[in-house]
Amino acid sequence: MGVAKPFMPSAACGGTLMSMTGRYTKPALTIFMLSSLVLLASCGDWRLFTSRETSPLRITSDTGSADFAPALRTIVYRSADSSSAEIYLTDLPLQRLTDLDDTLGDVSGTIIHIVIFLQPRAGRTPIDNTACNASIRQIILSGPERGVFGGGGFVVPSGLGEATMSASVSGATLRLTGKTAGFVDALGPSRVAGSFTAVNDQEQTRLLAQRLVQILASVKDVPTK
Repeated sequence: MGVAKPFMPSAACGGTLMSMTGRYTKPALTIFMLSSLVLLASCGDWRLFTSRETSPLRITSDTGSADFAPALRTIVYRSADSSSAEIYLTDLPLQRLTDLDDTLGDVSGTIIHIVIFLQPRAGRTPIDNTACNASIRQIILSGPERGVFGGGGFVVPSGLGEATMSASVSGATLRLTGKTAGFVDALGPSRVAGSFTAVNDQEQTRLLAQRLVQILASVKDVPTK
């Protein structure tokens, strides 16, 4: 299986990156495999939706001009040890996402990828206001167009390694890091907050990781401003 290209959210994390050893972390520069949060694009432009359903995560533009809460129908994770986890959240049909022969050219939705690389422990983990213990990558699909947003934040898990795990997200920021030619960023730099419960599913997480690699290969990097 391929490895998703890393995203380095050092600016989003104020330059403070907490490290650890574990299956999902490789020396320093590859720690942040970022995931995502969501907005929907149509015909190369964005339409921002606030779900009528309860959403575990909310994305808000730094300017306050846009607010988005996706109805995430699938939330799964895998964990190699007691400190790290890889989590996928999506509002897209799981059957289509895990069929790698499906181009997804007629769907609109989002995939959020979170990697926790250090579980904070009271009294033992030094934390400051700009620290990150997780990377976040948001993939927006709008027909043939794709936008990738990356950043970092603080994610506090509970029940890591168990059948279900709950987690809260705070202090997380995102910016556009990659896109296809027709994708337009209508949100700009944004912040993410909320909480969720994920099911421990090694196989579905593995398949979603393969889909992530496939999507990332279709976008071009956006230079940092």
